Amino acid sequence: VPLSIKGGFNGILNNRFSFDLYTGYALLRGMQQFVNYYGTDEKEENGTEFITAYSNHSKVMCGLFAAWSNRNIEIGITAEYNLYSNGKSGLINGEREFSGNHPIGPSPFNALFHFAYKNDDGWYITSSAIFRGRSWSGLEYVYTGETINGKPIDGRIKSPAYADLRIDFSYPINDNISLLFNCSNLLNSNIQYYSQYLKKGREIGAGVVVKF
Repeated sequence: VPLSIKGGFNGILNNRFSFDLYTGYALLRGMQQFVNYYGTDEKEENGTEFITAYSNHSKVMCGLFAAWSNRNIEIGITAEYNLYSNGKSGLINGEREFSGNHPIGPSPFNALFHFAYKNDDGWYITSSAIFRGRSWSGLEYVYTGETINGKPIDGRIKSPAYADLRIDFSYPINDNISLLFNCSNLLNSNIQYYSQYLKKGREIGAGVVVKF
């Protein structure tokens, strides 16, 4: 991000509720690299195409953070919506350029919800949910109508919307030893924090923390 400007206001009410509202503007310059494989039948010529794509856009953003807490509980939300301008995207080698509304990679809407409870005896449980709207690359326009060995090229690179629900639990046995348990992607969503890099399904973990 070569340029980003933000402004807003924040505050605290009754020492329990805090908030931050903001808006801003940013110029975006991004790249995405991937490999396109083609040729699957015996009579077809197999090959790979290494592609570097670029995206030049600007965006207007608005977001909020709000949290409420007392001695044992904290609840909060963080959310941001981005409105992207028309821009240029295409292959970095300069063979193609086009204008469109879909920059490479970013998602228009992202949100994080979190909950935490800490008992006076030291054990605690936290839960969080990350929601990310669908993101686009725009590269479907690059390949529209083209074929390799008579087959249409599917240049679409889209990450669907998803929610990542996570729970963490910790229980102290004594001052030096604690038991841990966590579970992520409880909804078994098709998670792609980075385009084309799929996160595994549900993950469950347990462990022991020892302090010396």
